[in-house]
Amino acid sequence: MNVSGLPEIRNILVIGFGSKDEIVVLRDLYPDAHIVAIDIDSQAVDKLQKFFDLKENENLTIAKLDARQLTQRDTRDVDITIIRHPNLDDQSDGWALVLSHVVILMRNHSILFVTTFSLSEHEFVLDTVDFTAVSAIPGAPYSIEPVALTGDDRHIWAFLKLV
Repeated sequence: MNVSGLPEIRNILVIGFGSKDEIVVLRDLYPDAHIVAIDIDSQAVDKLQKFFDLKENENLTIAKLDARQLTQRDTRDVDITIIRHPNLDDQSDGWALVLSHVVILMRNHSILFVTTFSLSEHEFVLDTVDFTAVSAIPGAPYSIEPVALTGDDRHIWAFLKLV
């Protein structure tokens, strides 16, 4: 499956997956894409590894990793990045660094999704994302009322890099 007008999806990065739901859907939608799923929570990582009955394979890498460590890696080959409701209570400076890094290193026509759980997270994304480097995809945020997603994400932002 390919979204019209976008290049083939080869690499997906999921930051803070929490539960397995989006990983299962992404594997179904993009069976040939390589998915890197990271979370700082070792219980979430263990749960996902047990669900897929593997530690990693050619199309799925699961890792316990602090998202701030991504700033030491090159993420330019990622087609889709998903950041699930950054927990601002503990690490707002760290999340600002991660968001800035991801946006800077996004390649042209790559997509960034950020889900936010609270209005403070929503405002943080608006204040942090460099809108000179990416454009909000029309319609974002996609919900102003809580929707039935894992974690009751309140808003789903989608950004596209065109430069």
